[in-house]
Amino acid sequence: MGPPERAAQAAAAGQPGVDEPRPDAPGAAELRQPNGENAELWAWFAAYDHVVLAQLWGSMPDLPRELPRFTRDLRQRWDDLGRPKLPQPPSDAHDALADARHNLARWKAMEASGCAAGTSCADLRGVACCTDTGHDTLS
Repeated sequence: MGPPERAAQAAAAGQPGVDEPRPDAPGAAELRQPNGENAELWAWFAAYDHVVLAQLWGSMPDLPRELPRFTRDLRQRWDDLGRPKLPQPPSDAHDALADARHNLARWKAMEASGCAAGTSCADLRGVACCTDTGHDTLS
C-alpha cells in the first residue's frame, strides 16, 4: 500500500492525514529537557524519523520552534569514529523503546571508543563527546 492509499485509509478511519496536525502531538513545553534547554535529536538512519516526527504537527513548517530542524545521525557518527564495535540489537528490536535504549547503548559505546582512542571533540564536528575524565556526557 502506497502513501495515497494509507492517507485514504487514515481519513476513512477518522485519523489525521499526513499534513494534518495530530491532536495528541506534544506541546512546546513537553519538548524541553528537564534543564530547560531545547531538545537535540539523534537517531540511527535519522532522515525518515525526522519527517515522521514533523508529521505529528502537520507539515514541516508547523514544527514547534523548540524542535531542531534536523536530526543528527548516529550511523554517520559511527562511520566518523571508524566503525567501533557496537552492542548487538536486542531481541525486541523495532519496538520504539527498545530501539531508543539500544541507540543510547550505541552512543555510549561510540563515546567510549572515541575517548579511548583520544578523539577530540573538535574531531567530531564540535559535538560534545568526552569529558576530561573520559566518560560519556550522557547518563
